[in-house]
Amino acid sequence: QHCLASTLSAYLVDNSHDQRVLRKLVPQRSYQAIIQTQFDSRYHIPRSERAPDGLYAVMDAITVSEDPVFNVLVDQGEIEKQILVKSHSEATMYTEREHPNVRKCWLPDGSQMYTRNSAAVYRSGERHLPVLLAQDMTDQ
Repeated sequence: QHCLASTLSAYLVDNSHDQRVLRKLVPQRSYQAIIQTQFDSRYHIPRSERAPDGLYAVMDAITVSEDPVFNVLVDQGEIEKQILVKSHSEATMYTEREHPNVRKCWLPDGSQMYTRNSAAVYRSGERHLPVLLAQDMTDQ
């Protein structure tokens, strides 16, 4: 959930008119609206554009039943290039390699590590997010 927090809390609309209508319906609330003009079929992500074999990407960890939602998660969240790791040392190793198909490493506590301007960046997962995911799939 930490990986997708900003995208999961956004509304998906078809056009700018729908976005204005949504803002009128909920004027007192701050939120993000993502305009998705083409509701095409689910993107096919070639192996060459995904995290390397043997790495567990966010895309592999979640189930998305709606194609437009999946496509937005790829476009906005790069779920195919964010990987889940078990330890700080593992995150450091992948961050230092600067693989073109690994944008960010996520640790179990929600902490993240990524490279910006050739420097490793670590952000603590010490933040409380509202529960947005429908079901915990850890045991499956």
